[in-house]
Amino acid sequence: MGELKNGLKEGLGEPPADLAPGTADSGIMAPASPLSEGERRVRIMFNPSGDGVVHEIKTKTAELINLCETLKGKDPRCAALAQTHFEDAAMWAVKAATA
Repeated sequence: MGELKNGLKEGLGEPPADLAPGTADSGIMAPASPLSEGERRVRIMFNPSGDGVVHEIKTKTAELINLCETLKGKDPRCAALAQTHFEDAAMWAVKAATA
């Protein structure tokens, strides 16, 4: 298994330091601070396998969704569509990563 650039081991990711453990068998982490819109939409705390690639996919997707949130003042419809498609793409990427 390879080391990812964010320090997580591929397939054996560890939760980020700012998340506190939830129940031991749920794979859900309790946030230490309120979630951003992107983190909420990708369900950043849900990663039962602790897979580093899944965490990286969700983190990067959350950043893009948050960026689109700032664009809603210019064109709300296009920004919302982009957010939905990023969310959809993340779901497919997670499926591929866990296949």
